[in-house]
Amino acid sequence: MARKVSLREFQQALVRRLNEAQASEAVSARLGVQVGGELWLLRLNEVGEVIPPPAITPVPLTRHWFRGLTNIRGNLYTVVDFSA
Repeated sequence: MARKVSLREFQQALVRRLNEAQASEAVSARLGVQVGGELWLLRLNEVGEVIPPPAITPVPLTRHWFRGLTNIRGNLYTVVDFSA
């Protein structure tokens, strides 16, 4: 059977827990990916979605690290080769 607690004790314990939570650092969820030979952590609030790699259209006369453009649901995105 659960221990009976007065409302005042419950409220005081709740205030302590809330104060401790505010004082501690916020933990952010991250997504780990491998880019080339490097391991990266990305904050989940900065990641829109994870999708299979779409077709990449090369763009002539660009740098070697600029892989090209890709079309995702009607929006064009640049594709960069971080390992280059």
